[in-house]
Amino acid sequence: MNKLYLQSLRAEQSIQELRGQLLEAESESQETRWHLSEADRQIRDLHDSLGQAEKQQRDLEHECEQIEHESGRYEHATDEAVAESAALRGAILGAEAAQAGGRR
Repeated sequence: MNKLYLQSLRAEQSIQELRGQLLEAESESQETRWHLSEADRQIRDLHDSLGQAEKQQRDLEHECEQIEHESGRYEHATDEAVAESAALRGAILGAEAAQAGGRR
């Protein structure tokens, strides 16, 4: 009977130890799940930030293309204005020379 009682006590102690180990494992598992969940949230946030940065980059590239195109138009218009100004200056000088020649 004592032998059976001792075996029963040892079995109960083993059960209690296993329950303690199980609780500890569950606690560690829960903490690991929390860390994984937090890491997953951070990854999603980074993914969202990357998406926003890529969109901003595309927008800025498009804006740069538009500015380059507009700059080309202004450069062309400036070249035309300079040429027209030179032609007008030449015409004025020619007209002044003709007037001066006609007054002599």
